[in-house]
Amino acid sequence: MNFLETNFAVMQLRENILFFRYKQIPQFDLSVAKQLVADRLRLQREQAYPVLCDMRQYNQPDLEARRYLAVQGSVLIRAVAYVIPPDTRNHVIYFFIRVDQPVGNANIFTHEQEALRYLKKYV
Repeated sequence: MNFLETNFAVMQLRENILFFRYKQIPQFDLSVAKQLVADRLRLQREQAYPVLCDMRQYNQPDLEARRYLAVQGSVLIRAVAYVIPPDTRNHVIYFFIRVDQPVGNANIFTHEQEALRYLKKYV
């Protein structure tokens, strides 16, 4: 299995990179965060990957969900390239990285090709 679509995200393994795209999540709480991590780990089958995380549909999670994603959401992730909309400067992901400090290498991009170039060194 190299592809998984759930109510909350679309995930695909391609070229040794995990492409993870959030869907609109009206109530992003701890139970959603736990389900997202469990689904991702099932797709990864105990293999670590760099992750291109598409945040363009991302809804702000509550505090418990953010903290869970910062720690448990970093399991088996070599690096994360967050892709956000180009016109978004005050995006929640800046807050997440600065305050919740997820484990591992992380960077923010507005273009997917730049994000992929960043991730190639972690393949």
